[in-house]
Amino acid sequence: RCPMIWKSIEGFDNYLISESGDVISLNYKRTGIAKQLKKRYTKDGYIHYALRRNGSCFEFRAHTLVANAFIGEKECGMEINHIDEDKTNNHFSNLEYVSHKENMYHNDLHKKCSDRLIESNKKRSKPVVGISKDSGELVYFCSMSEATANGHDPSEISKCCRNQFMKLSHHGFYWRLQKAGEKHLCKK
Repeated sequence: RCPMIWKSIEGFDNYLISESGDVISLNYKRTGIAKQLKKRYTKDGYIHYALRRNGSCFEFRAHTLVANAFIGEKECGMEINHIDEDKTNNHFSNLEYVSHKENMYHNDLHKKCSDRLIESNKKRSKPVVGISKDSGELVYFCSMSEATANGHDPSEISKCCRNQFMKLSHHGFYWRLQKAGEKHLCKK
């Protein structure tokens, strides 16, 4: 594995920024000891740090520090884009300077893809029924995802559903797909 690359933070001599967005104070709390700063998060999910200089505190988002140190200073009107849309992935290879219009397009494109995937999954999801081994009571779930949210393992449910003779069980239930005419109030 390659060693981490660290660079000085311009205007803050006692701090270093890594290629992935970690910050080290070379004089932590004026003790002369070097220490990595803890990541703090903004309300909207970005990592940020408080850097001190001459008794004053300055707040910076990690991606801004990384981009300035590893990509270069941004031109007027440009914004920093996280290529993979993960606000916590501040590695310099995941950052790029783009115009505001490009940044909004990138965000919209990512949102549309996510929305399409969610819709596609809804259409493909199949209702499943659990039959209690003890009482024979039926429990209905609109999808395996819903069953997962209730503590069941989707891969185990799937195995049970593929077994036609209902010999396999999971969490005390035999499982099968809901039949076409079977009545159950399931919000789709």
